[in-house]
Amino acid sequence: MPDNLKLKFTSKAKADMTGILDYISDNLYAPAAATKLIDKIEKSCQILTSSPLAGSIPRDDTLARKGYRMLVVDNYLVFYTVDDSVVRIMHVVYGRRNFNWLF
Repeated sequence: MPDNLKLKFTSKAKADMTGILDYISDNLYAPAAATKLIDKIEKSCQILTSSPLAGSIPRDDTLARKGYRMLVVDNYLVFYTVDDSVVRIMHVVYGRRNFNWLF
């Protein structure tokens, strides 16, 4: 693998992050906290470009067989895949949510 991989967010991951931002801003009335969390998630994902194996392999066999890795950021799980040149962020979900249906 190259020293620094490219980072790409799928449209689903982007929608997940928009949903997180909107929920925290609108339902919890905490727009500053929402922005701070999204920034933290993005920075954590950026670290994966130089350390793509930093996340763990999910316990779910289906996700593991598909090559997914998982990074924990506060109460959220970032699911991603790695190939020769790209770290692809697939989904960002709340950690207590049943996420198996997403994949």
